[in-house]
Amino acid sequence: MSPLLSPELLRRAAAGEFEALAELDRMGFLMAPAESPADFVKRLKAFELRLGEFETEIASKSEVEIEGLKLRHDGRIPQDQVDAVAAETQALYGFSISWVPGFYTDAGLLFGGFAMAWPPDLFSVFVLRPALKDRPRWLIYSRDEILAHELCHVARTPLAAITYEETFAYGTARSAFRRASGGALRSVVDTYVLVALFALCIGIQTWNTVMVPLKPGDPLFPPSVLVGLTLPILWIAWLALRQFLSVRRLKLLSASLAACCEQPRHLLFRLNDAEIIGLAASPPKSRDELRAGLLKLGSSAVRTELICQRCR
Repeated sequence: MSPLLSPELLRRAAAGEFEALAELDRMGFLMAPAESPADFVKRLKAFELRLGEFETEIASKSEVEIEGLKLRHDGRIPQDQVDAVAAETQALYGFSISWVPGFYTDAGLLFGGFAMAWPPDLFSVFVLRPALKDRPRWLIYSRDEILAHELCHVARTPLAAITYEETFAYGTARSAFRRASGGALRSVVDTYVLVALFALCIGIQTWNTVMVPLKPGDPLFPPSVLVGLTLPILWIAWLALRQFLSVRRLKLLSASLAACCEQPRHLLFRLNDAEIIGLAASPPKSRDELRAGLLKLGSSAVRTELICQRCR
């Protein structure tokens, strides 16, 4: 049994004791919206078992392959590097994670780092580019920023949310621009569409340059080229507008929640998309209205009270 999750702590959490649940919450183990204390602890026990199996395997084999990535025992991210971001995530969102195995491994030409999690127990690992092992920055990447970013994703995994995932994770960014715009690309689909439109634009321009030589009197930019240029611009504009409206909703809700709790940002971090959108549509004006709103949106009574107590 991992010392992080003592049998006594789990027993008290399964019984619904708020102090035990709050301790797990501080460690980055968030309850899913409809999860009962018993189901929550059952998931944590399964996670703990899977983590133990992983640690045993990598210690005995020195190397484990997951999703095509080779994770080596001697490539482990030192705990002090993970702990360096604990104060940041604690200040921003009220949690501090030290239990995710992390490794330096090469996963692509320009990749900086990412986290992976697997249901149903949500066992997670994260990886960083080897170039960050002995220095805090590589090109545009900061080791501490990537770690904080990915640990936010790990903590919110039980919420199965999409809309605000990147917005919360980019809240750890050093740059104001990244904090504001980082959540614009919410999924791989958004990225693939953007890349595909730019590829289409380049393809159209190449075709017109090679296959359709410019004749006297022809427009400098044929209609096909203008379409090719317009499509990615329109997609970027839509992503920017969507992100602006989402962030605006988050800021307005945060201002409303300030009347209900002392740490609205901590509270928002623990909500899923439906809860954020639902509360924003009818902002609570008191703690009782907040509780009623969360219950109406599908949060269990124990989780609702836990969130309210943790963020008071």
